[in-house]
Amino acid sequence: MASPHQRPRFGLPAGGSGQYRADSIETVEELKGGATALAGRERLIVQPTDGDIYIGRDNSVLTTTGIKIASGTIIELSGTWYAIAASAVDVRIHAFID
Repeated sequence: MASPHQRPRFGLPAGGSGQYRADSIETVEELKGGATALAGRERLIVQPTDGDIYIGRDNSVLTTTGIKIASGTIIELSGTWYAIAASAVDVRIHAFID
């Protein structure tokens, strides 16, 4: 049984808030859970659903320099991240304030 002080994995924490979206990524864009970044966000959960994406810490990320996130993989990130893909990829993005 999980400790009551443990943060739920890949879920909205009790008392927290967040936003989510489905996005199509091909050119470089910031990963955010809505049309604008959630103020004070602490973490992101990201899942590309129909192709690979490549992520980096700034908007100069390329498919040749970014960290590859394979289709179907779910990752948790903190801070600001950018993504690019070789062709349009559907991505699910959830942003949270804990």
